[in-house]
Amino acid sequence: MTGIGRGRPQTGTHCLSAGPASRCRLDAEQLAWLAEELDRGPAAHDWTVDQRWTLTRIVILIERMFGESYTLTGVAKLLHRMEYSAQRPVHRAVERNEEAIATWRRQVWPQVRQRPRPPVPGSASSTRPARGSRPPKGRGWSRRGRTPVVTVSGRRSPRISIAGMLCVRPGHRPRLIYRLLVHRGHRGEQKGCVATGFTRLVTAAHHQLDGKIVVVWDNLPGHHAHKVRAFIDKHADWLTVHWLPSYAPELNPTEGIWAHLKSGVLANLAALGLDHLIRVTKTALKRIQYRPDLLRGFLAETGLGLEPP
Repeated sequence: MTGIGRGRPQTGTHCLSAGPASRCRLDAEQLAWLAEELDRGPAAHDWTVDQRWTLTRIVILIERMFGESYTLTGVAKLLHRMEYSAQRPVHRAVERNEEAIATWRRQVWPQVRQRPRPPVPGSASSTRPARGSRPPKGRGWSRRGRTPVVTVSGRRSPRISIAGMLCVRPGHRPRLIYRLLVHRGHRGEQKGCVATGFTRLVTAAHHQLDGKIVVVWDNLPGHHAHKVRAFIDKHADWLTVHWLPSYAPELNPTEGIWAHLKSGVLANLAALGLDHLIRVTKTALKRIQYRPDLLRGFLAETGLGLEPP
């Protein structure tokens, strides 16, 4: 499903219409007011269940505000003039506490990015995606009128999970350190990363970085496990942990890594088996490791700078 959002202005050569352009029935002041109301979101106008701006809703909004009756085609043209476009929305948890997130950015992050004396490597964040060996529900080619059928096993699907850390230090090349766990679907086998896997990942990062590290972790239940807490207390001489605010994945740079991985090589992968999936995933992760500019981009996307306050 898509909704209406403000898009980027188009640049380049503009084609001129052969006929006269139709006059907009809303003046500049009314267009600015309409843009303000659209930016407030559908929830501000009592559309709280499905909070997307559709053409039908915008037709109703314009009639409420200005008494002007537009067709769906007319509204679409009007929105293009206002530099809006149809976009797929990003879901955001209703449980988010925007004030807590702003406080974290203002108070906690400056403490994290302070350079210790003497300077030592630092690291930021870890999380885990999972990918099964079942074929994805993506689009494929088939004869018209015949929906393709893909047979899959009803048993537990083997899958892989990844725990990773984006390690950054001002003036140095960023690094991606990860651990890949294989789950073959055996009864009683752990389906995801557990406390032991997280502690081993942090220990490996400590050895590879050869210094004290600062970990910024999300609130995955495994990160708050008793074993992990005991591990943090035991190694307080070289390990410092800060916690991200709840429901704030946009502050976690590794979320961008997993999104890049899943929307890229794994987006429509029809794996021949678990070993094939493992091989493709490792190859993709190694390519990311050798692209420091891409890793810096994942951190820049969070809006968290590394410059000391």
